[in-house]
Amino acid sequence: MLQIKTNNNTIEIYTPFNRDFTDELKNAIGGRKWDSSKKCWTAPLSSVDEVRELMVKHFGESDISSVEKVDVKICVNNSLVSNTLSVAIFGKTIAKAYGRDTVAPLPAGVSYLSGSYGSGGSAKHPHVVVNKGSVIMLHDVPMSAIKNCPSEITYEIVKRQSKIDALKAEKVKLLARLDEINKELAEV
Repeated sequence: MLQIKTNNNTIEIYTPFNRDFTDELKNAIGGRKWDSSKKCWTAPLSSVDEVRELMVKHFGESDISSVEKVDVKICVNNSLVSNTLSVAIFGKTIAKAYGRDTVAPLPAGVSYLSGSYGSGGSAKHPHVVVNKGSVIMLHDVPMSAIKNCPSEITYEIVKRQSKIDALKAEKVKLLARLDEINKELAEV
């Protein structure tokens, strides 16, 4: 969830982990700093528009935007390796490690349907890798974030059945079953 809270002349910036966003925030926004007690970045209130632009760039939306979201199924055709200890696709972190032998848990909205990720390298030069053949489901991806697809993956937008569509489908099944029951009762 993306959120910006105003606190006097500063803003508190809450986002899921995304190394690219963090790196650009640190390089682009003066006066920003990490608040470890609140687990958020803080920055001057005057930079709120620039922070929102960075959110859109890296997550496909900001805390105030309203965008269509979809589920995306990713197939990893060639292993993805990162020396920054995290791999993000369409604004979602799909693999993260703390060091060469320690992987981090996946964030909400990311599921491996098959395959895996891991870490390796040396103590001085660790890396994280998403293994070739992995199939990953990303939930609630903003449509605007689906761009710049790495050549190592292919993806498919998975149509989510709306609640109304699900209820209509269930109604059709129930009416068909009711007809079957009525026919059986008529024969008895």
